[in-house]
Amino acid sequence: MFFQTHLTRSSWYFLQTVSGLQIHVTGQWELDGKQQSGHEMAAAFTATQEESIHSFKQIITRANGNFAVVILSRNHAFLATDQIRSYPLFYHRHGNTVTITDRVGGCREQDHVTLAENSLHEFLSSGFVYEGKTIYRELTALQAGEFVRIDGMGRISSRRYLRFLPDLSQHTTVPDEFPDQADHLLLDVFRRLLASCPPAARLVLPLSGGYDSRLIANYLYRLGVRDVLCFSYGTSDDTTEVPISREVARRLNYEWHFVEYTPELWHEVIASEETEQYLRFACSGVSLPHLQDYPAIRELKRRGVLKAGDIIIPGHTGDFLFGNHLLPELFQKNFNPLHLLARRHTLFWLPDFSNRRSLRTVLKNNREIPADVFFETFNWQERQAKFIVNSIRVYEWFGFDWRLPLWDKELMLAWARVPAPLRYRRRLFRQLWNEKFAVSQLRDYPTSHELEADVPEPFLKFTLIKFLIAFPLLKIPMKYLFSGRYSVAPHPLLLHEYFSAATERVGNYFTVPEMPGSIRRRIRREAKRRVRSAYSNGLLAAYTLKVMLSPTGKPGR
Repeated sequence: MFFQTHLTRSSWYFLQTVSGLQIHVTGQWELDGKQQSGHEMAAAFTATQEESIHSFKQIITRANGNFAVVILSRNHAFLATDQIRSYPLFYHRHGNTVTITDRVGGCREQDHVTLAENSLHEFLSSGFVYEGKTIYRELTALQAGEFVRIDGMGRISSRRYLRFLPDLSQHTTVPDEFPDQADHLLLDVFRRLLASCPPAARLVLPLSGGYDSRLIANYLYRLGVRDVLCFSYGTSDDTTEVPISREVARRLNYEWHFVEYTPELWHEVIASEETEQYLRFACSGVSLPHLQDYPAIRELKRRGVLKAGDIIIPGHTGDFLFGNHLLPELFQKNFNPLHLLARRHTLFWLPDFSNRRSLRTVLKNNREIPADVFFETFNWQERQAKFIVNSIRVYEWFGFDWRLPLWDKELMLAWARVPAPLRYRRRLFRQLWNEKFAVSQLRDYPTSHELEADVPEPFLKFTLIKFLIAFPLLKIPMKYLFSGRYSVAPHPLLLHEYFSAATERVGNYFTVPEMPGSIRRRIRREAKRRVRSAYSNGLLAAYTLKVMLSPTGKPGR
């Protein structure tokens, strides 16, 4: 078996040993309490035994950071990604050759591949392809917290060395020392972040009106970091996110910039051929590209606000980690895990039964994990790792490095041990924010969510749904009504304007002959709806498939 690499990132560090071991590493990590350079990261593997998956796993499990590793010998290949798959890796076997790559291009850029129709349905439904699949049958993606061994006969073995497996017990207390431990842990997280950055680097914070980015600003301030550039974006009539972001930055005396989103700005973005190239780059056959902050980064770089060497630190994904994605049904004994996953993670288009079959397969593949726990595990390994964290591709596209402090491995594992009732709706986090975490300038200052109109307790909503869907004739309409799956509300950041130049209906605008018939038919089921009325991320999913499946170059409209 011949192993070859196609690693496109400029950040890869390569080391070849005397024995012929080829070691590729990218990212940054702390190993045994020491922040390591690229050379030190690669050198950590030089003492491993060539055929020992145990020694390889031992180093990976001790590391804490964002990284990917590829090691090649004459007879084996070892691959690994971090706890959130922040640097995607893929492999493809064709004949006697295994190719390992960090980028998957469009259909016409890939050799020896065929489309995986079921994966296309998953992508269209959820914005990502489940488990280790891609939109191509022959290409496999590493999952979050996974390492893979491929031997000289082409046999592949994969294992998950790390998973997010939260405590869903009904306990309502934590040890007395937990508040102090949680605070000390966060201080350690941000010390690690600072140690991983070059001394001259300026930190850039996308500052919203919520808790996650505010937590980052707060701990940087506590550690004495005063040169932080903050930015926000939104429409001119935003009365919550933008004013709160500005005020948080003012209270900490941090520089702050604003990018106004207008229809004209979105039209300028879509008119750029570079945007189509970005969609291919960010999708990589697995993930929905993020466009939400694309215009902001593009504009701030154009203005000269963002400069070479800046490091962007988004707040992904504190709201998940601290419990804001927990649903009330998880506390009930007889909830339906398939229905819950389908309702939470197939939001883009009208329901598709093939996607429900896919989710049933995923549940079967993970049946050793209790269903309530797996609801959170699925969110972590699929939505968070492949969709939310994929937003960092925007920063990379414009030439900026990034850090994800709220996905620090120790932080992730510590909050996974917090009982679910205390994580639910971030109850424990909100309590600790004022009691332990927040500096005086930010204590008791409300978030955007707290200033918005009061939302009824979700229990009432789901009780009503449960009652109504018991009637067969109401089952489908009620799911549309309460899930938001058939919402026609415009995107709050005017994302629907990205497609507003089109006067065609959805079915004609988002299909190309290269699409399998079932995909074209599924999109055309929406053909009675105009582009301006459709769900924005659903449109983006369909349009991304059009870009990926069209010949390289700007797809026709």
